[in-house]
Amino acid sequence: MSERMWLIRILKSVEAASFENMRTIEDEGTIQPHSLRWSSPDPRARKIREGKVGGFPNHLSDQDIAYVEHCIERIGDPFADYYKSG
Repeated sequence: MSERMWLIRILKSVEAASFENMRTIEDEGTIQPHSLRWSSPDPRARKIREGKVGGFPNHLSDQDIAYVEHCIERIGDPFADYYKSG
């Protein structure tokens, strides 16, 4: 594959993963599986909220964060293997 074709693929991938595109996909309800779809009129229920990493404290109470941290301590982090491979 030529360098130009690789560049086109990369640019299309970046565009597909953009915050704006992810919001559009969520708005159109095309996210699979159903459990990831936005099904509430409450904008806080969106899966794609701000487009920044670590923004969860702006959306969860201290009590909610403590509960999640307790669950992770008790049962482990379900994404731990993902972090290690990244």
